Amino acid sequence: MQDAGLLGKLELFADDGFDPRSEWPEGDVLVDLVREIVETGRARAHDIHGVALSWTPPRRCELFWDVGEAGEQRLAARDGDGSALTLLPFPGPFFVDPATGEVGVAETEMAPRMASWLAEAPAVPRAAVEAVAGALARMGKQAPVPRLHRVEERAGVEPEPVLVLYGREQKVVLYEPGEYRRGRGRDVSAVYPCARVEVAYAGAERRLRPGEAGEIRADDAAGPAVIRCDPVKEAGLRQAFVQAAKRHGGEDPGALRYEVSPPSGVREADVVFPPLMEGDAQDAVAAGIDFVAQGVPALRAEGWRVEIERTWPFRLHEGPVAFSTSLDPSDTDWFSLRLLMEANGRRFDTGPVVL
Repeated sequence: MQDAGLLGKLELFADDGFDPRSEWPEGDVLVDLVREIVETGRARAHDIHGVALSWTPPRRCELFWDVGEAGEQRLAARDGDGSALTLLPFPGPFFVDPATGEVGVAETEMAPRMASWLAEAPAVPRAAVEAVAGALARMGKQAPVPRLHRVEERAGVEPEPVLVLYGREQKVVLYEPGEYRRGRGRDVSAVYPCARVEVAYAGAERRLRPGEAGEIRADDAAGPAVIRCDPVKEAGLRQAFVQAAKRHGGEDPGALRYEVSPPSGVREADVVFPPLMEGDAQDAVAAGIDFVAQGVPALRAEGWRVEIERTWPFRLHEGPVAFSTSLDPSDTDWFSLRLLMEANGRRFDTGPVVL
């Protein structure tokens, strides 16, 4: 019955025109209606999967223009604690706290109709900021209107190359000839050593894949800015890395043979080294070790930032190494020689490797 009553009230405010909209009431009538809907306990934000809503007292809201990745600006809101809020453009604006689901009346410094109109405003492209800012300034003579930011455009900023090394593990079943029908496969783990190229621009919070974007937002003491990316240099960095990695056994992800579909993250790599499995030949392991020992130092010397995740299967010890020898007598007239290496608190017998 409660839902039927609410649906009846909503139907009362509906407009049956070609472009259906609701002619909402104003003042206490609107507040009571929204509060009644929220207090059913079944209201959610945006869609059925959104956060559950709860009614809360009015909250003071500050409106401001938020600068996007390409310099476009959208009106945003926050409370006195700096928490982001979403404004609902009713005749009298309401807020939704996306973190808690709290809903209430939004109190701003401007007239309710003006705040609701701004909450409905589309994003302002960077090219239109000056014109829109001028129009808002004229309106602001009657009411305080948040000012658009002046966004500087920066060209000629050099991209910094970043190499991310990571591994992706997958369980596979291998069958010897004639064993497939008998179901006597062998469970093994395959680790794919992956390398991904990214670029960073000074002042930008996030990194990009080469060629991902034409512009990216940056923030510093001078205020918001938009950096014009250099896709030609980005492509050159990626190509230089791919060629260097192939000299150490790296391959394009699409060129490798997979027993089953590769795990997530492999096809997104720029280079994949031969996967590691139990019983693999030493040359499969040597490709990755050779790249870490020679390729990575060479890239760092050229100015690359290299980030190695814990999932990367190869480790190179770059600290001090100590060697020692020992002679072990035997029952014959001969003796055995042991060549020991100590690194990072561990001792290794390197005699068999040397032999």
